[in-house]
Amino acid sequence: MKRLAVLAVGLMVLFGLWTAPAVALSSQENLGKSIFFDQNVRAIGTNPALRVMRRSPAGAVLLRPSTPAAPCTLLTDFTYDNLGVARNPMNPFYGEADFNPLGAAWIDLGLGGFLASRTDYQHLAAANNGKMKVPTLRNVDKWDSNVLGPRVKAYTHNGYFKTLKQIVHFYNTRDAKPACLSAFTTVDDAIAQNCWPAPEVPVNVNTTELGNLHLTDAQEDAIVAFMKTLSDGFVP
Repeated sequence: MKRLAVLAVGLMVLFGLWTAPAVALSSQENLGKSIFFDQNVRAIGTNPALRVMRRSPAGAVLLRPSTPAAPCTLLTDFTYDNLGVARNPMNPFYGEADFNPLGAAWIDLGLGGFLASRTDYQHLAAANNGKMKVPTLRNVDKWDSNVLGPRVKAYTHNGYFKTLKQIVHFYNTRDAKPACLSAFTTVDDAIAQNCWPAPEVPVNVNTTELGNLHLTDAQEDAIVAFMKTLSDGFVP
């Protein structure tokens, strides 16, 4: 069996690399780690004996600690979720008339849309409308400009958010801010107006694990700093 230390090299696994004696996180990263574990998921369960971590502000969860049988985690719970993200006004698909005759009226129903296309699963479609695959947090901030060019990273299913700070702020304040006047408000305009646009799919929105986390701006920044440690090749 390979040693956990070998498996964890460049991979930042739960209770792996970032808890190794040779790795020392900054005070901000440690604060973010603490908030990350303590502040979020309430639906998974509160029994510490379960050793199940809480859902992160990037739409994924940290699973059980590493064991010899399961030496590392993939930083996701492999489920589907509707975070209440708005439509992205910059999505070029709205203007592709040949492929999208609905134009700006088109709505991405996610998992529900796929299930509706299958006669054997249509009865499950409505309960899954708006739900998207929960992504991994591994390399959530990774970007190789030598290969990919200038940084143009985006987050969530439609690329609405452009920075980790924006999406953490959304997790923290989605239900604490008023709705923007336009459903097609860009993330920069939403932040400037101190609002969030209506969800693209207003049903099945996750209201138990995000929306009003009562975090300060500094705490949001700390979570972002911690999530950046989840990149391959992370150096403190």
